[in-house]
Amino acid sequence: MRCTAQKKTCELVCRTGAAYLLGLKGNQPHLYAAVKQLCATATPQSEHEQIERTRDRCTRRRVRVFAAPQEEPYSNWPRLASIIEVERTGTRGTKPYAQRRFYVSSHTAEAAEFACIVRGHWQIENALHWVKDVILGEDDYATRAGYAPQNAALLRSLMITLFRLAGFGSITAALRWLAHDVTALCRLLE
Repeated sequence: MRCTAQKKTCELVCRTGAAYLLGLKGNQPHLYAAVKQLCATATPQSEHEQIERTRDRCTRRRVRVFAAPQEEPYSNWPRLASIIEVERTGTRGTKPYAQRRFYVSSHTAEAAEFACIVRGHWQIENALHWVKDVILGEDDYATRAGYAPQNAALLRSLMITLFRLAGFGSITAALRWLAHDVTALCRLLE
C-alpha cells in the first residue's frame, strides 16, 4: 500500500472513532529511520517485559512505548500518538533468535496493553493465515482466472471455521479425520 493510501486509511479510521496500529517496514524509509532513532535515544513512557516458556522455546518480549513527536515525519500521520518498539529474543530449541519491530499508533496506552494488542495480531496470523498458507497451500493455488481465487479463499476460510466450531484445534487432524468420511463432513454443515 502506498504511503498516501495508508494515510487516507488512517484518517478514515480516526474519523470513525477507532484507532490504528501499523507495523513499520522498509516501505516507509523516513518514518522507519526516525522511529528507530527515537527508540534508541529517547526515554520510553512505559515498558512491559514478559518471559514465556513453551515446549522447546523460551521467549523474552519487551515492549516500550514512546510519545510521538510533533515534527516531521511523525506529523505526516493523522493523530499519531504512540511509537511502539517490540523486541523478542530467545531460543528455539538450541538456536538463539532476536527480532525488533516498530509500530505507530493513534492510540495512547501503556506498554502492557500494546503487548496484548500485538500478540493478538500474531494469534490471527498464526491461527488463520499460516494455516491457509502452509496447511492448505493457498499460496500454491494455480488458478488465477475470474473469481476462482476469491471463491477458493472463501471456501478455505469456511472450512477452517467449521473445523474450529467442531472442536478441532489442529486443521491437519481435522483433514485426516474427514478425508474419506462424507457423512461426517455433512454433519459439520448441520
